[in-house]
Amino acid sequence: MKHTFPWKTYTQNIIKKKNLEHLEAYYAKRATEYEAVYAKPERQNDIVQLKKNLPPHFDNRTVIDLGCGTGYWTQAISQRATSIAGFDINEPMLQVAREKTYECPTSFAVRSYYDLKSLPHAYEGMFGGFIYSHVPKAFRVLFFRNLLSVLNPTGVGILLDNRFVEGSSTPIYKYDVSGNSYQIRKLENGEQFEILKNFPESDEWNYLSDLGISEWEYKEMTYYWILTFKIP
Repeated sequence: MKHTFPWKTYTQNIIKKKNLEHLEAYYAKRATEYEAVYAKPERQNDIVQLKKNLPPHFDNRTVIDLGCGTGYWTQAISQRATSIAGFDINEPMLQVAREKTYECPTSFAVRSYYDLKSLPHAYEGMFGGFIYSHVPKAFRVLFFRNLLSVLNPTGVGILLDNRFVEGSSTPIYKYDVSGNSYQIRKLENGEQFEILKNFPESDEWNYLSDLGISEWEYKEMTYYWILTFKIP
């Protein structure tokens, strides 16, 4: 029997691998300067509201923080969570996170948000800050299935990410054939990286129903968007 090589799957995996490699290299070098983005004057009102409104969602819950980075949002969530397990693909980011103090027991480890099924137990809350925008469109369903795999039957998940705002956001550099958008990110030393960065529309979340997620809410702020969902 003649077998056809699965070029589509192969190509998608190459795209995902390259995307993660670029992200890892970029954020490893950006770790010590990452939080400067939260100092932008025009974004302060949104950030104040987020720090006020996010923690109550995780009240008395065990939380997994995916792509926790420097622990900036981990600190806010720790005000109300029972415990937090923070994961990131980048050890330099986690080194910054470990230097902070938290209001609940908090641990950090290197792990990709594509590799969650081997975790030892289900969590009562999931937070993913600024990770969805780095997921290639072809992998969004896989991404969400991984998120659902770590939540227990009463779990709640929250994704937080950027909206594209002209004059505040880094300009879009290009689009690929799948519709993914890219930015050229520059470090303080002038080094540049091409980074996949998608900005979802409010009407593109219908695919969640195919995963059995019937209870979800998408909200837009001026500079950020928030998706809250509960597992089926």
